[in-house]
Amino acid sequence: MNNKYKILWIIVVAGMFAWASMRRQHQDNVKRREALRQQEVARIQQEEATKNTEAAVPFPTNQQEQSNNPNQNEFEQDVQNYALSDDQLLEKWQGREAELIQLIANDSREIVDCLKNNLCDQQPDPNEPYFDPHNTPKHSLLERQLGLLIRFREQGSLNPGQISNEQLEEALDIENTNIQTSALELRVAAGIDDDAYSRLLGRSPSLLPQASATSLALLNNESRQSQQRRDQLIATAEALLRSDDQMRAIEMAKRIQYIAPDRSELERLSTSTCQLLPQNRGQVQHHLSIAAEGVGANLNFNCQ
Repeated sequence: MNNKYKILWIIVVAGMFAWASMRRQHQDNVKRREALRQQEVARIQQEEATKNTEAAVPFPTNQQEQSNNPNQNEFEQDVQNYALSDDQLLEKWQGREAELIQLIANDSREIVDCLKNNLCDQQPDPNEPYFDPHNTPKHSLLERQLGLLIRFREQGSLNPGQISNEQLEEALDIENTNIQTSALELRVAAGIDDDAYSRLLGRSPSLLPQASATSLALLNNESRQSQQRRDQLIATAEALLRSDDQMRAIEMAKRIQYIAPDRSELERLSTSTCQLLPQNRGQVQHHLSIAAEGVGANLNFNCQ
């Protein structure tokens, strides 16, 4: 019996100790969350104070920025409000399209610069299990802004010069597939000469795999302007299929139909698959074979 009481006593003491430890941990978590909350409140107050100071002493760089300032707050609230769909946002700004485009152009330029310099001072949240430096809230905001510009272009409201070509090409440096693809789509739509075509095509292999392959699809129509341009595009497609990063080869093969290769081009591209790993080679050759059926090409992969 004495031993039973001793065991019972040990269990009670251990339970009390565990309960006390859990309580201290809970209190520590509460204190930590409260400290983070206070830091966030202080940060917001500091931002508001900065905004008020800037509003009190405006320093517009030109007349266009000066006319946009009264609606800057409205723009920031709307574009950062993801509960507001793109259609709803565009409807709200109906009749002020040129103003909205200019606000987006200005803000997106700042986002591109700060993402390239210091990730816009965004830091991992200790309360979040995962932080993706290539998919932060600022990336999402820039992606939405570029998407809105594409909507304006499709509607015929975006005129050349409203967003600079240099700004769009700088956005290609941001390692985010959607941002790279949207920026390139806008850049190509603005019109490109031979130098710009070669420059953009030269950037393709350095983009992320999906964006890299999609870039050739976006440049397909431009490649038809001359045989030299077309040869450059097919050579780039070959380089992607031979890339050491075999994910690029797979993504290129998936989009091969969007560059609409003819029979000779497909037969030429099919010779670029033999160095791939067997599991990747089969997938790439499958997509090339599907494209070949449409043009009557006879592909002989002949990989030994």
